[in-house]
Amino acid sequence: MTIQRHVYLSAHLGDAVFSCGGQMAWHKQRGQAVQQFTLFAGAPDMKHLSPFARMVLALGGNKPYDERIDEEASALRKLNILFRRGTYWRAMFRILPNGTYAYPSQEALHGEMVREDLALINQIAATLSSVLMPAESVLYAPLGASHHVDHKIVRAAAEKLASLGYPLYFYETFPYAEKDNALANALQQLSRWHAQVIHLPEEAWQAQIAVLSHYPSLIATLFGNEQTAIERLQHYKQNIGLPGHPAERLWQKRTADAAETQ
Repeated sequence: MTIQRHVYLSAHLGDAVFSCGGQMAWHKQRGQAVQQFTLFAGAPDMKHLSPFARMVLALGGNKPYDERIDEEASALRKLNILFRRGTYWRAMFRILPNGTYAYPSQEALHGEMVREDLALINQIAATLSSVLMPAESVLYAPLGASHHVDHKIVRAAAEKLASLGYPLYFYETFPYAEKDNALANALQQLSRWHAQVIHLPEEAWQAQIAVLSHYPSLIATLFGNEQTAIERLQHYKQNIGLPGHPAERLWQKRTADAAETQ
């Protein structure tokens, strides 16, 4: 198969760039086509936010949501990567038909998916399959180390596409994969997985570092400041690679296990 495009599925703004922006940059540096779908990037109804959602937004300086989307678009322009924006609301913004908030706390976000969200898996898979072809695309999806419900939804949608013939790799979502046992819990049984370590050339690594400054809201929320974000990212990726050489790691289900999910 001749791969014509590398397609990165990002649940939230910044997920893919922070997790595997080095690989994305390296594809482009080798003249390969790359596009990113940020799926849960719909602007929410700011008049009907839960107290929890208001608190989370305040951590990022309460910037208008459009500015947060502009951050993603700016970073991907810097990397020369096509940005495809989904309009689904993030979990913390979603409201159930009965008017209650679907995920009103941090614990809920990383807990069980509400029944109403199961339909999103098929919707996302159908949307992606309407604009992509398995013969020319390879997919990269979040492994789910965060156990965030949106990451679970994107992973499940990607697995549906894999059953249709799309090559599929999973990436370790940073910074969530830093936590003890997060990766092991996402993989569950290591013997069922094959790991591929990509040692990044310096120009790809520097390209990823350079675009972090395009995400001031996300950095304020997750890291406090840009220097801390860079140091943590460097520490994480050097632990994957050889000493002094940052690397990123992809995971793929072994063939027998892939067949079981179809």
